[in-house]
Amino acid sequence: MEGEGAPPAAAAPDATPPDRLGVELAQLRHSRGMTGQALASSVGISQSTISKIENGLLRPSPADVERIARTLQAPPDLVRHLVDLAERLQSSAARRTPRRRGGGTGMQTRRQGVSLDQEEILDAEREATLIREFEPILLPGLIQISEYARRVVNGYHRITIGGDEGAWYQRTAEKVSLRIRRQNLLYDATRRFEFILMESVLGNRFAPPEYMIAQIKRIAAVAELENVTVRIVPSSAELEYPHVQGFTILDDSLVVVETLEATGYNHPDQVRIYAKIFEEYAALTASDLREILARYTRSYAELLAPRRHAGDGADPVDSANTPTAVNTPTAVNTPTEANTAATEAGPTRGGELSPPPGTAAPG
Repeated sequence: MEGEGAPPAAAAPDATPPDRLGVELAQLRHSRGMTGQALASSVGISQSTISKIENGLLRPSPADVERIARTLQAPPDLVRHLVDLAERLQSSAARRTPRRRGGGTGMQTRRQGVSLDQEEILDAEREATLIREFEPILLPGLIQISEYARRVVNGYHRITIGGDEGAWYQRTAEKVSLRIRRQNLLYDATRRFEFILMESVLGNRFAPPEYMIAQIKRIAAVAELENVTVRIVPSSAELEYPHVQGFTILDDSLVVVETLEATGYNHPDQVRIYAKIFEEYAALTASDLREILARYTRSYAELLAPRRHAGDGADPVDSANTPTAVNTPTAVNTPTEANTAATEAGPTRGGELSPPPGTAAPG
């Protein structure tokens, strides 16, 4: 990784805050003889994030800086100094440019994508009045129930951080809780949301069937909101553009592309290109959303049927032998049979928007 060799040279007196903070953190890490990967695992963030912080490419939050400094056993005075740098950096970023509605990150307009941290994305999202999202693999965070979100975030942490789940369980809980709180934006009638999903998203089983049924009910309920449109590109559609990555367009100012680390583009030409891609897929969407949702609800209910028919003492159905698009993850907190039965009837008009019991965010 970048920054794994010799410690960076000392920051110049007039170094920008990201450079200065990154250099000091890198020097501290090298003085402790710790690799970037080891630090990332201990702190609960990805190795690439550590690299970007140390190279001045990412503005860390004061809380992250404090956690890094304490992990590196920095003395109290140094911890306070580093946190102060992070706070000054955060303040200067907020003052750097006047914010334009929908341009919450204060990024300079340029064609090259820049890595965005979670706070920058949330700031831009909170200011946007039109949010358009295209997803080819998984459901948008604004629609996910908490158990679906927890499994997705856990899978990301397993790859980017590794090690024992206990090392990043709390971080997963925090991210899931934040993701669920973000969904309050859906109920702001001054905003408009347009979601386009590939049909395969419904078949990608990031959670066991009972949770996927609850998730489909959530999609149907959100689609009933007057300021929300949910459309699905059916598997039968003839495609002309490869759907490699999901992306979100915030107003006409910023595109956030879903790479391993979120990448933002705000050059007008690039925003127009992604808007055109969005419209291309919109033209392919099915006219009847509910029929597709009902079909997948029935499919997941059929996967649950062998479990119910097994009776007392019988083993549940072997998930390895069930026909799915993706292997089923092992269930952790399964809803009660009553909750499952309540979801099997499929999406109903005006259905409950909150996740069913048992799907609350962990922690």
